[in-house]
Amino acid sequence: MQKRNAGEPRKFRHSLPSRVAGCMFVYDVVLLVLALYFMLIIWPKTVPILSTNQTSQLPTNETVTLFKVISFTISSEVTFLLITMVMGALGALVYSATRLVAHVAYENWKNSLMLWYLMHPILGSSLAVGFYAVVRGGLVSVSSGSSLNLYGIAAFSFIVGLSSKQATQKLTDIIKNIFGPTESSDQSKPAPLNPPTTT
Repeated sequence: MQKRNAGEPRKFRHSLPSRVAGCMFVYDVVLLVLALYFMLIIWPKTVPILSTNQTSQLPTNETVTLFKVISFTISSEVTFLLITMVMGALGALVYSATRLVAHVAYENWKNSLMLWYLMHPILGSSLAVGFYAVVRGGLVSVSSGSSLNLYGIAAFSFIVGLSSKQATQKLTDIIKNIFGPTESSDQSKPAPLNPPTTT
């Protein structure tokens, strides 16, 4: 890397890494816009309240229309699940976009990070669904008692996607509490979901 003289403006280099980083930025922006659009579409007019012991306290159905072309009806339970998936992906996208801007700003982007940026929204959404199943299954108690608020689930899913590394560690702790520690637990630790720090 060539050093710049004092006062010399930074020149943008149209190299292959910068182009790949630009494609990843467009990828994140497109997915962010789609996630926000889906949230506006699938958010119910009447917010249902799910009980951890019952199927639903408000068994309402919502008609959803995507892009004014596809229309379908979903139940309140499916609405909770879809919002969990979208909010988990949205949190992961916010985190990955922040990391991407930092990589480009400090000129330490590596093409080997591309797969992480492509998969991170899917991982964040999957983790959010996993935590939703844990809460619905009663493995983790909720502070609101026996009811699950849609706003709380949406916020919790966003935080899970935003903090995927901590969420993975929390799931690991839950598994250890259920099955107990294993002798080979230290040798089979999962790879961190955060991208490696480049210098």
